[in-house]
Amino acid sequence: MKVRQISNFVPQQDEPSSAIILQDSREDRQEEYIVDSSETIRSKNIITGWKIATFGLLVINVLFGVAIIGMLFAAISRSMPTFITRGNGETENLEFFTGTDRSPTLIKFFAQKTMSGIYTWRNTLPEKGNIPDPGIAVEGGRKIPTTAYRYTLALEPEFANSYRKQLGELQSIVRGTGNSSVQTAYIVEQVSEPESLGSGKWKVKVAGTQLIVNSSNEQPTKLNINVEMTVRAVPPPLLSEVTRKYEDIGIAKAAQIARAEGLEVISITNIK
Repeated sequence: MKVRQISNFVPQQDEPSSAIILQDSREDRQEEYIVDSSETIRSKNIITGWKIATFGLLVINVLFGVAIIGMLFAAISRSMPTFITRGNGETENLEFFTGTDRSPTLIKFFAQKTMSGIYTWRNTLPEKGNIPDPGIAVEGGRKIPTTAYRYTLALEPEFANSYRKQLGELQSIVRGTGNSSVQTAYIVEQVSEPESLGSGKWKVKVAGTQLIVNSSNEQPTKLNINVEMTVRAVPPPLLSEVTRKYEDIGIAKAAQIARAEGLEVISITNIK
């Protein structure tokens, strides 16, 4: 029996090598697909997060804008503030007021300011370089200091005319005939709590002393001036309104300052 030798014999494999290669390729593509899918999901999550954050910021900005608009409307609806200027030039916000409502603090300040201005007599005009004050003529043929006249602008017009006449008579007694060197300063010692009379009217008492001095070194003479004032609420004037009423810009500004608190004096009665 002859045996034929077979060379180049290749053992049979379970699966062709080509099949193994194909299987490896599919696994690579599957792994690649899994990686690509995770990256896509991550990118979508990031984009979604940015959208949510942007929308949140937009909502916050809208709410902030609404709040600002609300505050602006609230500020516009409020009345203009009242300011007081102190002797050192500093300005202080006193308070807001609306309608005929005036606080006791505002009324007391107005009464004190008015009395101090009317009964403090200077011989010069400080805003014009302290030149001699010619005074302003009033009923009765007398003159009163310009500064005192300006503060009487806080009085009701008809009442102011009669009160200026009394002021001129008092000044002639205090200063004497032709004694222009005499000056005075009114020191407020007490202001009572305002008593409401209804309808935007109040009574308030002011007690003080007028110091009378002259150019000599004599001790000041004291004159007690105690009054009961009746005041009422009025609209505070605008500068444009008073400039149309008064030709003198100094008087116009004084009228605005005298009535800045939205009050005017309708009567002054001397008390002991």
